Amino acid sequence: MSEPTILHQKINLPYRYTAGEFHKAFLHGLADRRIVGSRCPACLMVAVPARPFCPECSAHSGETMDMKPQGTLETWSTVTIQGVTRTYGLIRIRGADTVMLHIVDAEPSGLQAGMELVPRWSPDPVPEITAIAAFLPA
Repeated sequence: MSEPTILHQKINLPYRYTAGEFHKAFLHGLADRRIVGSRCPACLMVAVPARPFCPECSAHSGETMDMKPQGTLETWSTVTIQGVTRTYGLIRIRGADTVMLHIVDAEPSGLQAGMELVPRWSPDPVPEITAIAAFLPA
């Protein structure tokens, strides 16, 4: 069998994302160093990031709410891509029923499921997920 041909190229793919009411509240909350979730009025599930519809019962989310800026590490994976090693974790923000994926800035050997994490905010946060530079052990 012959070796596959690999083509290395960069693709420029400009796009515009229009955030709805709930995701806009989440993103602008990040710019203010706040984590914003949403509560379902039907089943009371709390989702982070805030969502317009409940991921459990599909009801329209009734309200957004500020969450405590800390969470629990559920699981993680450490990957090395082009020589850069990063650890990504699924983090359950305190009071949320869902998890969010983000960078964890800690030695992988020191991580444990259930450990508490806090956000390390970017110096000048903007309404993007990068407003949280990473999560750190509490």
